[in-house]
Amino acid sequence: MRVVLGLFGIHCGIVSIILYASMQLMKKLLRRIERINSFIHVESFSLVLLAFFLFLVAQFAINFDGENSNSVVKNQMS
Repeated sequence: MRVVLGLFGIHCGIVSIILYASMQLMKKLLRRIERINSFIHVESFSLVLLAFFLFLVAQFAINFDGENSNSVVKNQMS
C-alpha cells in the first residue's frame, strides 16, 4: 500500500508541476493576446476615422454634378 500511495503522490506531483508550467505559459499568452487586441481596437478606430474623412472629402471636395466646373471640362464631358 505504501508503494501505491508513493507512486500516486509522485504522479500527482508531476501533474501539478505540468499544470503550473502550463498556467505560466497561458498567462504570457494572454498578455500577448491582450496587447494584440488593444492594437486591433486602435487600428479599427483609425480606419473608421479614415473612412469618415474620405466620405467628407467625397461629399464636399469632389464635384459630382458639375455645377461649378470649368467650361472646358463641361464640354469634354458632354
